[in-house]
Amino acid sequence: MTPFPPGSYNAGSTRPAESLTKGTPHIHPIARRLVSIAVLSLAFPATLSFAAGASVRAVAQDARGATFEITPPPARFDSTSADGARYVRVSMPGAYAADEPGRPSLPTMMIPVGVPDGMSARARVISADWEERAGLPPPLPVMKQRFVADDPKTGPVSEERYDPDPAIYGRGEIWPRDAVTLGEGGPLGDSWMMPAIVRAVRYDPGHKRFSVLKRMTLRVDFVQATARELKLRPAVRPGADVGVWQHVQRTMLGNYESARRFPRRTTVGAQPARLPSRAPRRAGAANPEFRISVTTTGWSSVSYASMAAAGFPAGVSISQIGVWERGYDDVGDSATSTPIPVVTRDANANGVFDSGDAITFYARNLRDRVGPLSIENRYAYANVYWLTWTAASAAVPDSISGVISDPSPAMPTSFLDTIHLEQNSFIMPWPNSSVGTPSENVESMFWTDGFGPDLLSTDIPFLDPDASSPFRIAARYQGQ
Repeated sequence: MTPFPPGSYNAGSTRPAESLTKGTPHIHPIARRLVSIAVLSLAFPATLSFAAGASVRAVAQDARGATFEITPPPARFDSTSADGARYVRVSMPGAYAADEPGRPSLPTMMIPVGVPDGMSARARVISADWEERAGLPPPLPVMKQRFVADDPKTGPVSEERYDPDPAIYGRGEIWPRDAVTLGEGGPLGDSWMMPAIVRAVRYDPGHKRFSVLKRMTLRVDFVQATARELKLRPAVRPGADVGVWQHVQRTMLGNYESARRFPRRTTVGAQPARLPSRAPRRAGAANPEFRISVTTTGWSSVSYASMAAAGFPAGVSISQIGVWERGYDDVGDSATSTPIPVVTRDANANGVFDSGDAITFYARNLRDRVGPLSIENRYAYANVYWLTWTAASAAVPDSISGVISDPSPAMPTSFLDTIHLEQNSFIMPWPNSSVGTPSENVESMFWTDGFGPDLLSTDIPFLDPDASSPFRIAARYQGQ
């Protein structure tokens, strides 16, 4: 994946020295190529680590997009000099500065945004608060580094220059022009990630002042990806390392939940079952079949009215109407059809499925059917059941006996009842308050004053005792 915007290599200005190692003599900023290291550094801290000390949180997220609240840490301006000119080095905790040589080296934040499958992202700034900093030298330009020699005795030799780009430093427009851009996307496990590049510090060479971001509300909208965008994305599906990748995704993506949604499917409704629809006649099927989509695990019910609206015929025996769940047996390489027990409601008790009647069954949504790690969860919420009738009676729920099977459980021969008696009449250190340090270490008496007669009289209740069997009373005294 490529979380940073692409850039070109430095243009050569002199002929490189002869070397035993062939290749380009120009050294590209290392931050652009160490992508895997950057990803790992982002993945494993306990919080979003694209800007240490920054507050970035998703205040809203759904299948249409995500809204982020961004509060960067304070920026630091340090005086420095390079190639005989005075500059300021601008830094910000957790931010990086990776740009083309000659451009201002300014802190940049990267916010990893998870994009649902089949979608792309568009970023827009809803609101932003900036602080102006004037009276400072221009920002230090990005260094241009060029390889000039490769002596085995002395090691590689490179030339470092700080040449400000006149197209930026010599003009009166703020740079960069856009405070937020979206970088190239890339796979993050089985998810797609597009980084939002936030320019936390911008420079206006015409007025010689900096703009420092204090707070921003950023909206990222999900739109249908173009055919060209989809063609560049690899086909991925969860593997044995899906658990590790999910940990990385949860840590990196501030909108993890919305990133795993599939916006092209219908939004889940309040009812557990959608209206049934008549399916095309299947080869070998004796009667028409009706498709029922279930999005919520639990008891689902379909009425005669909804079935009749879908084309279910009248006059069918209610006891012969059943529900089936279809699947595929990978081991046997064959289709499967599992009967689902149903509970019928025959309102007029005439044995016919007609007005006022309903078929009820316990259904599972797709996630509960295939498990949370299945790739099928990425493309649908609904699990499909098939309703039809046959010549035989439909499956019904079986009964479960409440009788405990052999061996019979052991019967207790006695029961323990414990009561607690406490009396706090006196607080007196024993034997005195100076026997220990601190004073909390000195034992205190609460029940008695130490003088006789020292008696306690109380009633001990016994609830429903068995007078035909003996019982025992045991007392334990604590304290003095």
